Amino acid sequence: MQIPGTTPAAPSSPATSTIIALVLVNLHDGESYLFNFFPEKIELTGRANWKAQEVVRRTKPLFYANREPQSLSFPSVWLDNTANGESLTPELVQLLALQEVTKGQGTPPPLLARWGDSSFRCVLEDVQIVQQYFTKEGNPLRAELSLTLLELQDEPAAPVERKNEEANILF
Repeated sequence: MQIPGTTPAAPSSPATSTIIALVLVNLHDGESYLFNFFPEKIELTGRANWKAQEVVRRTKPLFYANREPQSLSFPSVWLDNTANGESLTPELVQLLALQEVTKGQGTPPPLLARWGDSSFRCVLEDVQIVQQYFTKEGNPLRAELSLTLLELQDEPAAPVERKNEEANILF
């Protein structure tokens, strides 16, 4: 059964140049989580931080300080196994595991979200699951999810040398 407003995704691999569905690739182990339906919409939020310089008169001039990590939200993503009658529980457990601490790392795994010709290096910050249709045994067959991904800083190739101007110290 197709949810109105969505398009079923064709099978795809993360190595494909154009991804037809939303895919979350675990960058630690290479495992992929493929959503069967493309999200209805995608929201990207970013914020630049500006600091005002102290001056005695007039408007304080601004200078760029830095930017916050971008946030990518998928407010409505569907999982639906009504066609085959199989429980969604294993898929939901697999998705929630992407927020668990990776053994030996101390953090959840870094992910690569891929859709269309876009990609986003991130962690899974927030998951909301609304289970909506069940078997007579109570197993979930359909769920609507809301996901929020938080941008990860790219891995630096080499340590960045910073200098404390006031103390003239390298750290």
